[in-house]
Amino acid sequence: MPTQSLLLSNRNSLYTEAVNLYEKSERKAQRWQINLLKPLMARTKKGLWIHSKFGYSVPRRNGKNEVVAIREMWGADNGERILHTAHRTTTSHAAWERLCALLDKAGIAYESLKASGREKITLGTGTVEFRTRSRRTR
Repeated sequence: MPTQSLLLSNRNSLYTEAVNLYEKSERKAQRWQINLLKPLMARTKKGLWIHSKFGYSVPRRNGKNEVVAIREMWGADNGERILHTAHRTTTSHAAWERLCALLDKAGIAYESLKASGREKITLGTGTVEFRTRSRRTR
């Protein structure tokens, strides 16, 4: 449990759509991941995101990147343009590989561009671009 949180209403959350899409990849979202997605994907009645900024802290190797992948899958599938950044090219590339693998396993058609530090995934009108924040390649 977080030691501190400030979450607004999540009554109109699209998290179930995102989790259902993710679980087509034969992976199962964990309860704590779903609990993060509820407020993360909450919208107002007018369709605006309730949380324009959202952060969370989870210890290493506990599935926090899966929350990002779930959100990116849903966003790309729903026409959003997403920019995924990382400090290192290897980290950015690993996120691109993870998302490609999830889409493959889910049977979702996409186009992909593999370019060191500038990968891209396109689903219809939605895109996820992967960039690094430094010039270093490692």
